[in-house]
Amino acid sequence: MRKRSFNLHKIIEKRVLTDSTFVLRMERNGLDFVAGQHIQVGPPNGIHTREYSIYSGPADDYIEILVREVEDGLVTPALKKLDVEDGVVINDAVATSP
Repeated sequence: MRKRSFNLHKIIEKRVLTDSTFVLRMERNGLDFVAGQHIQVGPPNGIHTREYSIYSGPADDYIEILVREVEDGLVTPALKKLDVEDGVVINDAVATSP
């Protein structure tokens, strides 16, 4: 079994869609993925991550995720406080088994 790798990726854009939803666009940093895979994302100094489907396409030079804030959540409130130039921790992309 391969060990999952977590890397720091800089936020390059944040689009607020509603009070509780936003899109984070991050540097790709060579992360490979195919449609249908997901990543785990978390704040840079946190101990928790959350799984997100990748919102961007495999040919894009960035990674995007759509985030819906969970008010008492362990990850989404911290992600909501981040802004452009801040970093997030992202693991290698994985697929869900059928």
